[in-house]
Amino acid sequence: MCDYGYNICIADRVDIGTHCKFLDSGRITVGRNTTIGPNVTIDTQRVPTDFKTIKGTKRTAVTAEVHISENVHIGANCTIMAGVRIGTGAIVYPGSVVIRDVPRDVVVRGNPAEVRVVHWED
Repeated sequence: MCDYGYNICIADRVDIGTHCKFLDSGRITVGRNTTIGPNVTIDTQRVPTDFKTIKGTKRTAVTAEVHISENVHIGANCTIMAGVRIGTGAIVYPGSVVIRDVPRDVVVRGNPAEVRVVHWED
């Protein structure tokens, strides 16, 4: 499911699970060889920080791009918040809430998602 569809760019060999939500008011890019598990939500609308901007029907929405690099694995039931960049080779454990950038070649998990394990080159 997506809001618009034209703000989404998906590269080759990407696997997207069932019941995912791409809230694409802003741009979403997904790199090659990436897996996105079922029930993942990618949200590009920033959370309001000012009470005045949420009053009435003429409120404004501020968006920020979400970029998911190549060879990333995002587990089931994750939420990726606006403005996040996930680095190449990162693994996001199921149920994690990603609120800040994820470096390349790391494992993150939790709410909020934090680096738990660093991948080591063989």
